[in-house]
Amino acid sequence: MGPKHFQNKARREWWSIHIEAWQRSGVSQAAYCRQFRFDEKTFTRWLQHLAGEEAARKLVVYLAELHREKRREEAGERTEETLNGSAIA
Repeated sequence: MGPKHFQNKARREWWSIHIEAWQRSGVSQAAYCRQFRFDEKTFTRWLQHLAGEEAARKLVVYLAELHREKRREEAGERTEETLNGSAIA
């Protein structure tokens, strides 16, 4: 992709909408790309271009950690429910 590819206003707007939707979705980048049948590399290139490379890297790391923390909390809740259920029985 040449630099003119990223200057197309319609493309920039379309990808901006999807990147914002992905950020709000709480799902991984891979899951979002699968859901909408995007090529992950293309999505990443647009993310890097629109958000800047450093900001994109930080965002991906942050969202991955957020996703891990959410899974930990859900696992903790399931463990607590199991323990409470067995204590009552």
